[in-house]
Amino acid sequence: MAGSRCHGTDGRVPFRPDHAMAPERPPSRRAAVAAAARLLRSVSRPPEAADPLVRLWREWRSARSALRKAGGQARRLERTLADRVGPGAVRGVDDLLGRVPEADPRRREELAAALARWAGEARACGLTRARAEEEAVAHRMERLRRAAVRGSAASLAGVVARLAIAGDAASSGPDAGGLAWTVLTGTLADLTALAEGGA
Repeated sequence: MAGSRCHGTDGRVPFRPDHAMAPERPPSRRAAVAAAARLLRSVSRPPEAADPLVRLWREWRSARSALRKAGGQARRLERTLADRVGPGAVRGVDDLLGRVPEADPRRREELAAALARWAGEARACGLTRARAEEEAVAHRMERLRRAAVRGSAASLAGVVARLAIAGDAASSGPDAGGLAWTVLTGTLADLTALAEGGA
């Protein structure tokens, strides 16, 4: 009988390793960081609220919001400027200028003029300032990230804050999908659940 190939003599399906329950997928980094953010936003009493790493996380979140705003504004201004001045004058013209042979002075002059016009228009429309603000916020975030690495947690919420900063900072890094960050994400989710359970 066809059924005799897949059932035991007692009618039950025999156990096979491939029938075992697949391991549960670890939470995504975004989900883990979002859960940690919900927990940390609710922290309002000592010792958690006074934990330096919790305060650092709040600064990080503020800086992250400022970076998104500055970056979005800079990209909008750059698109507008490219439409007006021409895509040939967008970033990279100075690199192209360095590759033009000295024997082609007219082409070098054209590129230099395009670069100068782009720089002038960028200052006039606020793009230069927007890019400077974006860079300044990025440097501030890097300082906060380093401080989180060096700092000491005074509570479980502080440990969650440190891992939340690390996970958020690594979200666009080259090793964002590596095993180490999978472990970090799982640890962050576990600690967040434990902290919520003890609240």
